[in-house]
Amino acid sequence: MSCSETLVKVDPERLVTQLMDAKYRKAFVEAHAKDSIAFQLRMMRKAKEWDQRQLAEHAFGDPKLQSMVSRYEDPDYGRYSLNTLLELAAAFDVALVVHFAPFSELLDWDETPVERKIAPKSFQEELDSGLLPRPSKRRKTDKPQVNGVHTIRKQPSRLEKQSGSSDTSRDGRVQLKVRAR
Repeated sequence: MSCSETLVKVDPERLVTQLMDAKYRKAFVEAHAKDSIAFQLRMMRKAKEWDQRQLAEHAFGDPKLQSMVSRYEDPDYGRYSLNTLLELAAAFDVALVVHFAPFSELLDWDETPVERKIAPKSFQEELDSGLLPRPSKRRKTDKPQVNGVHTIRKQPSRLEKQSGSSDTSRDGRVQLKVRAR
């Protein structure tokens, strides 16, 4: 089954009309979250040419947890643990982004080409292809900290620019707390 066979393109105007109904909106968000995770996991696993046992080994250190991978690849399951999703993201060396979003962002996601959202490139693949800036020679103060607070510069998102709201300071800094496990 290819990506194009699994995902159906929906007319945005028709979808917005359907989203006017609160019950439909709730069901749409739930189905979107469940389906997206299940399809992404399956497609990323297949892109690595792993079976479910191999993914269980990479993510959880135990191939016997294959049934857990099977559940997570089932769009009807929907009982995802944030910690398990983080372990799966680490196995694929991709980021996990979980946040509450406006519906315009959800519609933007649906408009994104399938190839870019279903099987994201790993950190190393992005670095090698030039999608991430190559770090220059590090100074001692640039070393990543573990179990510390990092201050990073963040560009405001399109929605933050439109609304004028942001959780960043005036100079664009955000503090992140990082803890190693």
